[in-house]
Amino acid sequence: MKAHFHIFIVLFLLVCVSYFSISAQSDGNNSTQLTYLITGNSFAGAERIWLFNPLNGQKGLLFDLQEDKLSHFDIQFDWENGDIYVLEVENDTSEFPPLGASNIVRIDGDTFEQDVLFSFQNVTEFMLSPDNRHALLRYYPEGIEAVERSNVALGQWCIVLLADENADCTDNTIPQEVMLSHVIWADSETIAYRPTSDATFNLYDVATENIITIEVPDNSVVSALLPIPSKNEMLVHLTSMQTSGSCELYSLDLDSSNHNLSIITQLDCSSTHQFWDVSPDGNSLILGYSGIPALLIDVQSGEVIRQIETSYGMEWNSIQWLNEPNDNLAIGQLFYRGEPVMMRTFSPSGQHTVFVHSLTTEFRKIIVPN
Repeated sequence: MKAHFHIFIVLFLLVCVSYFSISAQSDGNNSTQLTYLITGNSFAGAERIWLFNPLNGQKGLLFDLQEDKLSHFDIQFDWENGDIYVLEVENDTSEFPPLGASNIVRIDGDTFEQDVLFSFQNVTEFMLSPDNRHALLRYYPEGIEAVERSNVALGQWCIVLLADENADCTDNTIPQEVMLSHVIWADSETIAYRPTSDATFNLYDVATENIITIEVPDNSVVSALLPIPSKNEMLVHLTSMQTSGSCELYSLDLDSSNHNLSIITQLDCSSTHQFWDVSPDGNSLILGYSGIPALLIDVQSGEVIRQIETSYGMEWNSIQWLNEPNDNLAIGQLFYRGEPVMMRTFSPSGQHTVFVHSLTTEFRKIIVPN
């Protein structure tokens, strides 16, 4: 009870501080780029998409996903054209993730008309390629009614061309078992992933289906991958299997033919890697571990510039950089014992708070435009 009271006091004070900060800055932020706030519940997934101003907390309903009575468990955005892509699953059970007839639906950003681009069975996750031409899908074979510990490894990844009306998820599949949280689009033609069979990671060319294996230092395992679109590079987070609490941060130049990793820095990592995000210019990284302050790191020098602290038992669940014209700011979500408490817009370099917004249990995630 005492901890909850302290959190309430902190939230109240931060809101007061942010009010005066916004009042002082309001004249210069008319061109603020809005973010997207996703709300919903744990069974039906996403239910509403809101436009959200990270500088003053104002929001407006953009689209209500509840009208079709389907489950929506993944949402992607076409930032160039303003369209929304949604994974819909026909399932009336409380199983998570839901399995059933699955559609990738494009919602026109101007008219909100919906167009089914691809249909398959038992799709649980999808990722748009940076050029929005392909979708990377995770699916389970037909006959599986629920994902359990005994069959979770049976999930497979395939790539489909969304403009192809005859696209089949079985035509282009990643031919290896993949660690669930270790697969990303490195660029519009390349997928980076870590196989379950070893500690290395691979680059998969979507057009040629060629695979390049990237070797990592001995006694290390890949724990996270992150693209840097502005530089066509990728960050690689390695955890030592020999020394407890030791991690390393590397970069990989995707334009280079030798595909060698370059070390950036060594890190103390006393807990599990939770999130990370690189600034729009590719020079600064925010790195978060479970239960401890996040880190602001200079990508060029490897210097840890500062720790991004929390208070009263709360911890960062996620922090993302904002884009222009507010690319010196970030927005993060603070949780307490697994439940969302507040969203904070602040300057990572000085930790100056711009705005604080309270969160409810309906909060699913915040999406910042690229």
